[in-house]
Amino acid sequence: GLNAVKNVETVELTGAAAVTVALGSAVGSLSNTAITKLVFNTDDAGIDVVNSADTAHTYAFGAANTGAATLNLATGVTTVNVALEGAGVVGALTVTPLASDLVATPALVSTVNIASSGLATAGANAIASVAAQAGSTINVTGSKALTIGALTNKATVDASAFTGNLVITGSAGADKIILGAGADTVNTGSTYATTDTITNFTKADTLVLTASTVGAAADLVKYDASNSLSLEAALVAADASAALGKAAYFVFGGDTYVVANI
Repeated sequence: GLNAVKNVETVELTGAAAVTVALGSAVGSLSNTAITKLVFNTDDAGIDVVNSADTAHTYAFGAANTGAATLNLATGVTTVNVALEGAGVVGALTVTPLASDLVATPALVSTVNIASSGLATAGANAIASVAAQAGSTINVTGSKALTIGALTNKATVDASAFTGNLVITGSAGADKIILGAGADTVNTGSTYATTDTITNFTKADTLVLTASTVGAAADLVKYDASNSLSLEAALVAADASAALGKAAYFVFGGDTYVVANI
């Protein structure tokens, strides 16, 4: 089997059915330490599963991949490395800590490193959704355009080292999104209580207020918050200054805020 193979670092998994791979030293698990990368190119609607996922391996997805993926972390593991290697699609990417680790540390968070690359000049890499423990960090690197269709739980997304175009839809929580050098698009539906924070936003980037009907420059009005005594007061007043379904923006404490009247 693969545990006896030598001088091989990458194993590609293909076919019309989802696969389950167990890592570690247990009987039936992939214990060959020379293999450091698993490439999934399964053409199906199922879920590829890695049990006892660790940091020593990279979990890659190629252009032929169509299904979702679940990485069940090994004990004590909080960081995983994911690679998108060519205009492929990953469904729901789920990163789940070991149950006993969650019992010991209920607030346990994960770090998901996503490298977006690929030789194809057309198309973009895509992940339908990323689900990790609330408060986890998702680091995005590489240069191939990437769409993350949804964050299931609030997260910090750090794309500061990413040079491609990122399209991302935030969660219902207070996400922190750091944009990179590309022309990025952030879809957000946050509230007063769960305000999203976007850093490195430039003229090339686009903010989409998913709960509003803002579609033209006239739909976004500037509010003067210089006399507001608090951020909450500024938010309420700016909200009232915009027509129903439209939005207002203002500066308070050196930061720019955007609020939609919904």
